[in-house]
Amino acid sequence: MIRSRYSSAFAVFICVFFLGIVGWQLRSSTSVAAQGVPAPVTVWSPTGGPQDAQTTALFFNQGQLFAAASESVWASSDSGRTWQKRGTGLPELALPASFAALENTLFVGTRLGVYRSTDGGQRWQAANVGFPSNPLSCFLTTEADRLYALTFNNGLFVSTDKGDSWTPLNQGLPGYAYAYSVRNGVSWVSTARGVYRSTDGGQSWARVHQGIPNAAVVTTMAIVGERVFASAIEPGATGSAQLRGVFVWDEPMSRWLAFNDGLNSLNINQLFAHGTDLYAATDRGVSRTEAARAMWVSVSNGLRGNATVMAANGTTLIAGSGGDLFTSTNRGDSWTSLNARFGTAAFFTAFAYNNAGAYVATPSGVFLRPNQVPAVWRRVSEGLTDAFVIDLATQGQTLWAASRSGVVHFSGNNGDSWTNLSTGLTNQSLTTIAANDRMVFVGTQASGVFSLIRRDGRDQWQAANEGLGASRRIHDLLATNTAIYVATDKGIYRSTNDGALWTSLNVALPTDGSTGKMLEPKSLALDGTTLYAILGVPTDPTFIGFGLTTPNVALRYDLNTAQWAQVQISPNVPADFAQILVTQQGMLALGPGNNGFGVVSGVGFPVQLPQAPVWVSTDKGATWNPADAGLRRGGFFGFIFQPTTFYSQAILLGATPTQGLVATLNDQGIYARDLVSLACRFEVNTRTNTLPPATATIAVTVTASANTCSWRAESQSDWITVVGGSGATGSGEVQLNLAANPTTASRNGSVL
Repeated sequence: MIRSRYSSAFAVFICVFFLGIVGWQLRSSTSVAAQGVPAPVTVWSPTGGPQDAQTTALFFNQGQLFAAASESVWASSDSGRTWQKRGTGLPELALPASFAALENTLFVGTRLGVYRSTDGGQRWQAANVGFPSNPLSCFLTTEADRLYALTFNNGLFVSTDKGDSWTPLNQGLPGYAYAYSVRNGVSWVSTARGVYRSTDGGQSWARVHQGIPNAAVVTTMAIVGERVFASAIEPGATGSAQLRGVFVWDEPMSRWLAFNDGLNSLNINQLFAHGTDLYAATDRGVSRTEAARAMWVSVSNGLRGNATVMAANGTTLIAGSGGDLFTSTNRGDSWTSLNARFGTAAFFTAFAYNNAGAYVATPSGVFLRPNQVPAVWRRVSEGLTDAFVIDLATQGQTLWAASRSGVVHFSGNNGDSWTNLSTGLTNQSLTTIAANDRMVFVGTQASGVFSLIRRDGRDQWQAANEGLGASRRIHDLLATNTAIYVATDKGIYRSTNDGALWTSLNVALPTDGSTGKMLEPKSLALDGTTLYAILGVPTDPTFIGFGLTTPNVALRYDLNTAQWAQVQISPNVPADFAQILVTQQGMLALGPGNNGFGVVSGVGFPVQLPQAPVWVSTDKGATWNPADAGLRRGGFFGFIFQPTTFYSQAILLGATPTQGLVATLNDQGIYARDLVSLACRFEVNTRTNTLPPATATIAVTVTASANTCSWRAESQSDWITVVGGSGATGSGEVQLNLAANPTTASRNGSVL
């Protein structure tokens, strides 16, 4: 949660309507009207990156490697070294998530249904007769000549004719479905109410959840020989979650048994069976169990921490890790990078800025967009032992990165190399990081705040929770040189002695009317002596949901009077706003939350963005105006301002002096634009004159909201010429020359 500063640049749109009419006395008249509509000098434009290889599925078929990424399908004929996009026929925002094949027909499961290709993925056609229209997710698998599709909200379906038609297999299956495996006609399905098994081809189901905690959800399954494996998490009632790791089904005992000895992490992204081996792709790499019976061993040498997905082609394994693909020919004992790149990164977690440029953190690592031209994104992740960075902070020229697995790194050379500094953070789940000129702080999911101290000649992290009481789940940290602020599950606290003692700011937490849950402070921003906080309903962090549950509440705290008040958000602003950004001019920026986004087994469910996903206020929240021209609808947003652009994604806000970027969860990546227009408003006088058809000159007055607001006027019609006042900083006047109307027809023109 980076808070930086920025200023902005502006434009104005002037529409001139020219009407020529021939009267009874052969006199022509012209009616001219000028109307002002606020518009930026530029609109949001894609920055062309960053590029990586984040993928939700890998699949080998007929000599090609397929990947689901960046809202499309990609194919490689050289085992992952080079890639070609193969998305023709797939609808926008389909979000491919899984593959399967029957003979020469390739299938891809998406949130919009099943699509198939008979030409190696060159073209896709829908194969959804009898299939639900909006399955949200679709996981495919095959056995013999049967194609199975598990949907998140409609259960299990089977096709025996290569997708020409589908039959539901849901009799007795309750709730949402998460994972599916089948072997020798025996099917296993994980639902919101436990694991179910069918021994009659899916005609009937019996619950077989014994041994796994009742509240736990199985997110991925695999079968090795006759042994069935499942990984589970147990969401907590207050937003926390317990990672339960791997279980194996014991048929004689009719129950699941824990199978975690030697596993490098209980946070499982995928279970993958290959031959007699079982692999677990975790947030700390890959673990393997030989013959699916021995204890686990870590096989992560060469990977970049978090491993998300695996596949195999003969004896060659391939794994996605840190936004790249890696291969292994020795059962995972060592891995080699393919330096794979296909498409634009589609998921972003944090932003930061220093004199070198803007940084963005992703599950693939950290990327830098330098200030100098050309401003091309490049990966700066060398030395990160866990590339899944969840937050960034700057301390002068030192850059800090907190990763999901509980490790912290710092870089003194703009990310070109990183050093691990995690002593004292063993088994911690990090949520945020912040720094002032003297100290660095991290927030955790269940253990409160830690500060970096020097003891016995070495730097290490130490708990800094004095005064926080029972508050141990940290949502956000905000550090200045005079005070540190923390948003917890119980309230908002301040420390004026670098975290040695916290004092409650006594915020009265309201209750959400629809859920009955107490709202929790989620994010903080500071404007001089005014502290802003956004409150939302507790969410389950295990599903990587960075957004908030609607509706949210915005509060402000006056540091002088020690009084809280609610920020009155305009009714036209979407209720799931996620974070307030304060700029050096006192402007507030507001963005949507995830609006339903979640991750189940590594697949995100998309949403349609509201009509205007970015809103700004120049009067401390009294009024709000949209600022979204050029942004693609669909995906997820949040923001950060950078010295020359504005970044955005799900719910991340930040600021720097002159430019803004918007990071989108779609294949457009990060957008950029000048920021002046976000703070400025213009009024253009509306005037109607009756003029002769001959050449005429008119004046249009432009009134700017501040004398620092810049604008320019350019004619968009060949019969209108700007002859004076083509632009100014502050208010001004535009002189327009209107050429004679040689006809009796009406004509319309515009000045931009």
